[in-house]
Amino acid sequence: MNNKKGLKTVLVSTNTSYRFSNLENDQIAGFLRNQGYSVDLFYAHGRDMEDKLNHLPLEYDLYYFSLSFKNYKQCIELSKIIKMNTQAIIVYGGKFSTRYYDDLFDMTASVDYIIIGDCEYPFQTIIDHIIDGTPIHGSVASMNNRRNVEPYHTGEIDYFPAYDYYENDTEKRNVRKEYCIQSKNNVCMGKCVFCTEQKGEPIFKSVQHIVDEIVYVANKFGIKKFFFTDDNLFDPNTSAAKERIKEICLKIQETKLNLVFKCYIKAFSFNDTTEDRALLKLMSTVGFKTIFVGIESGNQEDLDFYNKFTTVEDNYMILNLLNEYGIVPQIGFININPYTTMDKLKKNYDFLTSIEMDNLFMYVCSYMRVYKATPVYYKMIKDGLLITAEWVYFDDQGLYRFVDKQVGEIFNFIRNFMYDRVRNLDYEMDWLLYFYEECFKLNPIAQNFKENLFEIRSAQLERIKSFFYILMVEGNISKAQDNVEAFLESFEHDQDYLEKIHKNLVKVYVNAPLYR
Repeated sequence: MNNKKGLKTVLVSTNTSYRFSNLENDQIAGFLRNQGYSVDLFYAHGRDMEDKLNHLPLEYDLYYFSLSFKNYKQCIELSKIIKMNTQAIIVYGGKFSTRYYDDLFDMTASVDYIIIGDCEYPFQTIIDHIIDGTPIHGSVASMNNRRNVEPYHTGEIDYFPAYDYYENDTEKRNVRKEYCIQSKNNVCMGKCVFCTEQKGEPIFKSVQHIVDEIVYVANKFGIKKFFFTDDNLFDPNTSAAKERIKEICLKIQETKLNLVFKCYIKAFSFNDTTEDRALLKLMSTVGFKTIFVGIESGNQEDLDFYNKFTTVEDNYMILNLLNEYGIVPQIGFININPYTTMDKLKKNYDFLTSIEMDNLFMYVCSYMRVYKATPVYYKMIKDGLLITAEWVYFDDQGLYRFVDKQVGEIFNFIRNFMYDRVRNLDYEMDWLLYFYEECFKLNPIAQNFKENLFEIRSAQLERIKSFFYILMVEGNISKAQDNVEAFLESFEHDQDYLEKIHKNLVKVYVNAPLYR
């Protein structure tokens, strides 16, 4: 499709799952179309790299890629193919590009422009520049202009995203998708030492705009789950912010739609007060059945190191509150970092087991990922702990030394003998539990599968406590080595049972009525 000035433009998405669209690309397309521009969206989702290369369209004049830690290598490779076969202009954007634009120009000669900050309006100026020679916005970097750029932050968000990903798919597939939505511009107000998110002041969508989008998507495409992807739904953590979310919930409740929601919050987003309890009860009633909380640690030393501005007691409180109102907490947790000691590891074990954490990932895969240009990255350089090449720290493959030798040995044991097998489990208890709660909210018939699911959970939790006590409290790697095969096999054995439960829950979810 040609834009209003004749330039064929496409926004390319390389997500790995069909269940999610690409919120950034959809928003850019929605903005441009609202301004009278015609742009295409190309989704190469769930395909391997060879398949993406074979299906890559080469008939466009202008390509846009939204880069992340997970896809930047693929985007660079796709860009090379485009440049080898066409005279097209290529633009990168997204949070990864904003943070590492200077490095990206050093990595590849296949990109022409990189947008720093929000991309909607700056991308429009690139289109106009190519056609008319009008100036490009000051947030756009190029190989010849890598210094005199400033991040752009969008103003009022009064447009809707493009819905191509759903319009061009079947109702049967759409009903299983999660619709990502943001209540404001894409910024984070936290100060975590490991954070790579874009910083800035929040600019909010209107409450009615948010509700109108939800109602349209639910009715038009039959989607039942909506994921607020704001880094913290309650930024800037004021009473006004809570009143705003309350207003959103009340307006959703008025629609009588039978939906479920997910969001991110901070551990300090709620307190044990009458007002906060009332809001949590309302959120649960409306359909917030999963809330992701950045807990990060079960020991105070690490919470202080991470700049979380919370306490272990705060962590216990928020999890207890969520559970009390039937909301399944998903947690962000860093079990091991380069400064972890055996005492800190024991405290993390005590915390995880006391909250009955049944997610194997929290014990096996939750180590600190160190990304270039973060505060912890610079601290580790100073302390001599980084051991792989600089470019490796653009993704999660960067390795480091540990200040505590025993912790390092435990980490290596987990990585060598457990990590891959745990990641290869298709059915993980943690997400099955929140999926159950979502299905139960949509249709109470889901309760028929609760007993079997919780029986398996109880057995798994006891095995988790026993095995990781050996490893993380006793520090006995030799004994863990003797038990690790039987431990992992027991979880692999549970997969068939969990698959059956999941399939039954999917039927409940799909067939649940859209209205209460």
